[in-house]
Amino acid sequence: MKTETKEYFVIVDENDKVIGKEERSIAFQKRLIFRGLRIIVKNEKGEYLFLKRTKEKKMFPDCWEIGVGGGLTYGEEPIDAAKREVSEELGIKNPQLTYINKRYIENEKERLFTYIFLTGHTRRDGQFVLQESEVADTAFVSKENLDEFLKDKKVHYPSVDMFKEMLKEGTI
Repeated sequence: MKTETKEYFVIVDENDKVIGKEERSIAFQKRLIFRGLRIIVKNEKGEYLFLKRTKEKKMFPDCWEIGVGGGLTYGEEPIDAAKREVSEELGIKNPQLTYINKRYIENEKERLFTYIFLTGHTRRDGQFVLQESEVADTAFVSKENLDEFLKDKKVHYPSVDMFKEMLKEGTI
């Protein structure tokens, strides 16, 4: 019989100072501030990777999001967590990551500091190997076609809103 390993998030205060750890489900239940990450994947055409979350996801099921996201496991550095998430969800081993910035996100479901990274993907990198429990589909989308692509789709609005804000600012 397989036992499920508990996942512990890094819990921080409003200044992103580590104050402890908590089980993932309890962190959400208590609306504790935790550390998360977002890895934006850009191809050689300048298009950005969107992932469709599976229907089984507890938060934002069956929604499109920008790039790869996740929570930092207690004891993990953001860069290491980003490499782990990209490897798990897309099958990209040892991605070259560039740190962009950190943003605070708060909505009715979560409160977190999101560490944002950028990585590239080329045709010679090969096809993605998707984590079936996390990712249902993928699509590369240009800035010019972003609104059209998202028009009739359910979206993970925290990541999409953040991405649109970053495009507007010229951060990415």
